[in-house]
Amino acid sequence: MHITKLNLLKGVDSMESFNHEPEKDIEHERKLAEQKALLAITTTQGQVNYIYSTHPDAKESNGRLIYLAAILIYPYSKRLHVSKENGTVTISGSFMDFSTFMKHALSLTRLGRYLRQPSKTGETIQPKKLPARPVSTKKIVAEVLENYHPARYAEGILIESVLRREDIPGVSCVYSPENQSISLTMPENMIDSVLAHIESISRASREYRQQHPFTESHVAIDREAQEEYSRMYWAGREEDKYPS
Repeated sequence: MHITKLNLLKGVDSMESFNHEPEKDIEHERKLAEQKALLAITTTQGQVNYIYSTHPDAKESNGRLIYLAAILIYPYSKRLHVSKENGTVTISGSFMDFSTFMKHALSLTRLGRYLRQPSKTGETIQPKKLPARPVSTKKIVAEVLENYHPARYAEGILIESVLRREDIPGVSCVYSPENQSISLTMPENMIDSVLAHIESISRASREYRQQHPFTESHVAIDREAQEEYSRMYWAGREEDKYPS
């Protein structure tokens, strides 16, 4: 049998593909195992504990913690779709599922803060800054809360509403009225900073609502009471309410 240089090269390519496939299979199986393990955990604190134990880098970035939750918890339950292409990452889902994820993200970071105990250790996360925007987050939060009352009652809806209005270079958050879905697209190297940014939106919301209480609704009153309890229970000392 006559073996040409071209055949040899083809053989090398085939062997490389063959050698890489087991690694991909192992990675896929590992991710499936993590997804199943996380879905079996019934509390958010347990989920954070698991992510911290298997991915120590999540302790250094709230955005990384949120992203790991996005790729390990939600796709398995068909609520979110996460894709990468040409150096960008897109997280998409139905309007309500995306909003639920945003709300869950805040619970994750709050519980992560509780587990890391920054008030006792002094080890706080220094978030990466986003590029400068022409309009401040606080102003956009105020506009959303003034003009879109559902955002007052659901923090997930607030966050996605603000993200869609913010002009962050390289980042887009688009609502599709046809299928009522949301797509958040960002450069891969900005994942951590963009997802960590949701806490800034939440903080701006709290500041606004403290200055402009909306007491006409019992839902708003109940929500304020629940948030106050949550802040006191998880944040530790009063002077350490909102460390990263």
